[in-house]
Amino acid sequence: MRHISIEQTRKDFFRFTDVLDVGIANYATLRHHLTELRAAAMRLSNLAERECNGVIGPDGFAKWDEKDQASAEKARDKAEKRALYALESLFDSETFKRVSVEFQPDPRGPSIILHVVDGPQRVACFW
Repeated sequence: MRHISIEQTRKDFFRFTDVLDVGIANYATLRHHLTELRAAAMRLSNLAERECNGVIGPDGFAKWDEKDQASAEKARDKAEKRALYALESLFDSETFKRVSVEFQPDPRGPSIILHVVDGPQRVACFW
């Protein structure tokens, strides 16, 4: 699993808010919600890797069955809701309407991608 530092998350978020042309007033709130977003992104990344590689069974071989898939889907839904809640808490409702959130299940890329939907350019921020 990739490690995503809180400092890199903060830099990416500020670059994204520059494109949106909005500011964040309370640093403590910002740090709390970015930590939540980072944890959700890391969980989604971990789930994608496990789904790709399987889990080691008692016989020493990797496997992935329906039980593992159901558990992963439940955990993925929870992590996606956690990420959306963190993002909704960071932006006001009008600004959040300008943000498109894409969840990427491929373990080789970022797990959460943010797009500005109505700006002069389509900028993505990766976690």
